[in-house]
Amino acid sequence: MFAAAASAHIAPDPPAVQSGLATTVTFNVEHGCGDSPTSSLQFKIPAGVTDAKAIPPAGWNGTQDATSVTFSGGSLDPHTPGDFEISFTASTAVGSISWLIVQKCAVGEIDWFDPIVTGQPEPANPAPTIKITTGPPTSDDLAVAPDDDSDAAATTITGAHTATSATAPSAAATSAATVTTPGALTSTPAANRDKTTDNGNTALIILIVVLVVIVAGGAYVVTRKSKTPPSVP
Repeated sequence: MFAAAASAHIAPDPPAVQSGLATTVTFNVEHGCGDSPTSSLQFKIPAGVTDAKAIPPAGWNGTQDATSVTFSGGSLDPHTPGDFEISFTASTAVGSISWLIVQKCAVGEIDWFDPIVTGQPEPANPAPTIKITTGPPTSDDLAVAPDDDSDAAATTITGAHTATSATAPSAAATSAATVTTPGALTSTPAANRDKTTDNGNTALIILIVVLVVIVAGGAYVVTRKSKTPPSVP
């Protein structure tokens, strides 16, 4: 009954760090357990991470041991996001690390244990994942993907009366599609342009043939009349 929606996370900031370096990551807790406030958060330290320490927000306590970092003693409104910081030294292995979290509330708890699999829909309770990079993270590494059920999945372009999906169409689909622009101007696809040209050429040929037949028929009639002897009165 306390499962979180896919659009709500415990999101790490930054989402990527350089391997082997000391860093501090802020975990943003977006909600409580339904309408129940958060009373503690226990983070399991991922393999390869060392020197993990809690940096508690005001009104909270922070503790750590060999396997976990825990925030307790406070209360976070269920509908107000809150930030919890952990300092640590990143793993020397390049890849991704996931922080499994138990979020306990005055009533109920949420286990953020679900793995995030590339190419698969986001699970209900994803474990916050941080990318470990060889060098300093690039802007792409630090980019945060939009929520699956957010409005970012579809973009409305004002003035062009067109709605486009966030997923880019294939090159073949793009070349075959009719492009509508403001003012109702439409560009015809290449395949249709070829058919239009062929149809125009065929009509021109037929017209020329008809004209030749008419001219030839008229000449024949004139010739017959000129050869017919006048009638005797």
